Amino acid sequence: MKLRDIAHARTGDKGNTSNIAVIAHDNRGNRHLRMILQLCLDFARFYASPVQLDLVVGAAEKLKGAIAVISRQVAGLVHPAAVRSKRIADEPLRREGGSVQIPPSHPMTTDVQVAWHTDGHRIQVLVQEINLSHERDASVDTIYFGGGTPSLLEPSQLERLLSALREQFNVDAAAEITLEINPGSVTLDKLVRFRCLGINRASFGAQTFDDRELAKLGRSHTAADARRTFADLRAAGFENINFDLIAGLPGQTLVGWQRNVDEALSLRPEHLSFYLLEVHSGTPLAQHIQRGLQPQPDDDLAAVMYEWMLERAAKAGYEHYEISNLCRPEFESRHNTKYWTAAPYFGFGCSAHSYDGQRRRWSNEREVVKYVERLEQELSPITEEQILTASDIRAESLFLGLRLMRGVSRDLCRDYETDLERFRAAGLLEVDADWVRLTRNGALLSNEVFAAFV
Repeated sequence: MKLRDIAHARTGDKGNTSNIAVIAHDNRGNRHLRMILQLCLDFARFYASPVQLDLVVGAAEKLKGAIAVISRQVAGLVHPAAVRSKRIADEPLRREGGSVQIPPSHPMTTDVQVAWHTDGHRIQVLVQEINLSHERDASVDTIYFGGGTPSLLEPSQLERLLSALREQFNVDAAAEITLEINPGSVTLDKLVRFRCLGINRASFGAQTFDDRELAKLGRSHTAADARRTFADLRAAGFENINFDLIAGLPGQTLVGWQRNVDEALSLRPEHLSFYLLEVHSGTPLAQHIQRGLQPQPDDDLAAVMYEWMLERAAKAGYEHYEISNLCRPEFESRHNTKYWTAAPYFGFGCSAHSYDGQRRRWSNEREVVKYVERLEQELSPITEEQILTASDIRAESLFLGLRLMRGVSRDLCRDYETDLERFRAAGLLEVDADWVRLTRNGALLSNEVFAAFV
């Protein structure tokens, strides 16, 4: 059985309100250079042969002079913080629906996390973009701080961004406000202060509770860091916590996966995201497997892991409400469910994407320096725009809506009757008079189903 990536997306609920999201970057002087060099080393240790490792180290050393110049010119605007390989496979672009996201990151084969900048001027640039939004006074009931390591922000800086959002938008008093956190990267005192600002949901990438697997992924945190971060979040008053796990890693055993799942469930987070690994041809991991440096992932074993987790989580009281997401009752991620229900969302920051909930999508400048320059020159940071056709809207509503295990209206599928029957006969779709939904096997092979509607 060939598994497809069970793509990640954060979730939110239906509604006519909008969502907001934000990204930024960190300036720590010489740390800027050190972290770039460390990133090169971490990346090389995970992907490279000894010969390639020497080349990467040499290249990193040659970056010193150039980075010193760039750091002076850009004031340390960007630095890679860690290699975050939640999926070694590509995943569909996340859609922030009916929300504000500041800003959403772009999932990549190896997701290099870019830390938030904490330079006061750069925060001001982000505030400036928020103030320029044409969606003033729109109702908002979710806010998501993601796309890197926003927990590097000082509480006073986060407060400034929240104030700008509340001045520009009609933010619901009961809004879901999520902050992404790197395990082990934030103190209890800082978490308490974040909670006092109104941040009421936290999300972090545990990925595995096996330190050997974390090392293979190039993660800078340990299993102990993940446990401590979870405990600190509880101590700080967070009652809505999400973290993620990965199944199907090279060399991962069923027993090891079961230990991961059992430990995750024993912590009783309100929400769990999980991913299955897919290896794409041409990627460093695929090349390593071809050369025998990494074992070939076992698709059949990954399917067993997926099934076992769903059964175990159901017994523990978790609902499988979306292809790659589980939650305790009433703890669906309100923010990202909006993506799958075509609600409007407004993104702020470099490379942020937005959707008006009707036909128009737009996105910001992808390069950080150019993004900042445009706003400093009082120009719009928007560089791309797309007007969806009726056919585009129907197709997107279908394949995004099918990510939800409750499915989509049968009326939405009237142009795809042949495909529906084919997938129903194959056991991938359940079809009745009113609804179409993925079966358990359909969730495992969802990309094959979605491809028919794109």
